[in-house]
Amino acid sequence: MTHLPLLQRLRRIVRTVIANSVCLGAAVAISGSQCSVVAQDVRTGADSTLKPYILRAAVDGGLALHTSSFAQLPGFATCCTTFDGGSGLALGVAAGIQTVPSTSWLGLPLSYGVDIAVSSLGASLSTREFAGNIIRDNERIDGIVEHTINAMYLPVGVEPFVSVSLPAMPALSIRGGLSAAMPIVASFTQQQQLVEPASADYTFETGTRTRGVMEGNIPDAGIRLAAVVGLSYDVYSTDHFSMASYLRYDHPLTNIASPVTWSVGALRLGALLRLRPRISVAPPPPPPPPPPPPPPPPPPVVERYAPSVELRVVAAGRDVAVGSVTDVPVVSSRTQVRSFTAPPVVFYRFNSTELTSVASAQPQEHVLEAIRQLLERDSSMHVTVIASASADEDPTIMKQRIGMVLSRLGGRPDQYTIRSAQAPPSKQPQLDDEQRCVRFELNGRSTVIPASVATTTRSAQDMTVMVLPTTICNGDPCVVTVDARFTGETADRSIPIGEIMAARDVARLDLSGNVLPTFETVKAVIAVNVHVPKDNSDTVVKAEVLLRPVQARADTVVTNIDIAGNVLQGDRILGYFGYDGVTFTSVDSTVVADVRRAAAAGKRVAVIPATDDLGTADYNAQLRRQRAAAAIQLLGLRASDVTIIADQQPVVTATTALERTAHRSVRVRIID
Repeated sequence: MTHLPLLQRLRRIVRTVIANSVCLGAAVAISGSQCSVVAQDVRTGADSTLKPYILRAAVDGGLALHTSSFAQLPGFATCCTTFDGGSGLALGVAAGIQTVPSTSWLGLPLSYGVDIAVSSLGASLSTREFAGNIIRDNERIDGIVEHTINAMYLPVGVEPFVSVSLPAMPALSIRGGLSAAMPIVASFTQQQQLVEPASADYTFETGTRTRGVMEGNIPDAGIRLAAVVGLSYDVYSTDHFSMASYLRYDHPLTNIASPVTWSVGALRLGALLRLRPRISVAPPPPPPPPPPPPPPPPPPVVERYAPSVELRVVAAGRDVAVGSVTDVPVVSSRTQVRSFTAPPVVFYRFNSTELTSVASAQPQEHVLEAIRQLLERDSSMHVTVIASASADEDPTIMKQRIGMVLSRLGGRPDQYTIRSAQAPPSKQPQLDDEQRCVRFELNGRSTVIPASVATTTRSAQDMTVMVLPTTICNGDPCVVTVDARFTGETADRSIPIGEIMAARDVARLDLSGNVLPTFETVKAVIAVNVHVPKDNSDTVVKAEVLLRPVQARADTVVTNIDIAGNVLQGDRILGYFGYDGVTFTSVDSTVVADVRRAAAAGKRVAVIPATDDLGTADYNAQLRRQRAAAAIQLLGLRASDVTIIADQQPVVTATTALERTAHRSVRVRIID
């Protein structure tokens, strides 16, 4: 029984659809024929219970047709081909208002209205061109590159229209109008994909088969104008509601981007709902309420002396405003900077693109980061990347190491020169790991790389909060209880005030030792209760304060280290040597200039040469003296003006390429 009204309504809808279909067929076959439907058309009729307008809602979908003629968008790197169009999915929703037909045009019922519409008119545009610089190892050939633009165009606009119904077929309407829309999303992504040759061995100069990936907004996207035509057919209608299917075509009148020729049309099929609201009739007024009962007699008056309470909260020596955030300076921070200069080289594990490291430092990541920052600051800088592999490694690992370095450094392709060579077997087997590397030359020079590692630690001092209630108990003895809750901690104090007219005391809430590791705003809830035993009454005053720990002290400590993490104790690295070498492979020009100025000012200079742990003690001692002589010659000083500290260096065992490189250096010390 509960489903009977629903079944009856479904039967009426089916009869309406069948009757309208019969009318449409009869109207097409017999000109001027009349046909009655089950219910009155919502768009017509002079029903005085309905309002003189119709509310509309529509949803549709179809095909977005993009027509274009441009070689590039501003900032889009292509020059020699033209994008001539593409297609994609078109979706739309709309809502609006329409008049009830009350006039005619050429004897046809005429109505007009306006919709607010949101549409999604995306598409994919692609084109191909020939390109050079296709690389496989050291081979460069020409190939075919496919350029693709994926556009996302989402406008919102106003669509005024005029609708005409046919007397012979009242369920059929013809619509014409305009659409003026402003984009709320007008963006695109693009990329260049290597199509031919199809082998994965061929790549761009970047080492990949995809380049030029970028995204952004469609430039200068403005108002889009389009002419709109369409047909709609009512499949169901009553006196105030109808459902229709429709077909519409949007013909573009303007471009979506002013610098280029690029327009969007759409062919869509959708569903339309129309609702003609009914005129509401005010209900009759309710009957007047019965008169209220007489009020009860007032209770007997008991004379009481309510105590007065004033509350003051102090944190870190300053008053805290109730209900507002107060900064409490209890946070300390210390930044430790470990600064070093490194040779322009990074080392890798065997047959891998994973960088090696030492136990006391992680310098190689910071060497790559320092080179990346130099490229950002100086757009004219040129970097030569020289990849190497040991004799026992797969030669293809050099290409992977180059790709890893270029992805980390960024920059433009024209800022790099790439070389690679597999090294012969080393004189000593433990030196093979020094051939697993990538070296760098900056503007044609092998220079040391300045880098640093910064670590910041923060801590909080103990916080003390004082609660200072002041009470006046009007001559009656009373007891003051303070309850404060601060980040879950609770403290209670009960203080007898005494039998005096103006009793005052202080309750102190000490939260020292409560360290705040999160440094976030915390809340203290404070309640002061004054109890008068004489009449067993209580007066409660509550307050909430918000305390935000902030920085009270900050300092920075700078420590100079070498690339192996050893503290230099005031010395500075002048430069580095290769294995068994007495000629500098990289030099710090800043240190050279500083030492020369100090020597010119009359200060004495000491040089401290070092070697790795390979070779005999006598041979290494001779090698250190030769490196000291090379340093004196580089500095342009007389040997008699320089102190050489060559025989006091302890023998340090070095097990990695990074540690051995750190010991093949010369440090300098300026003696005041």
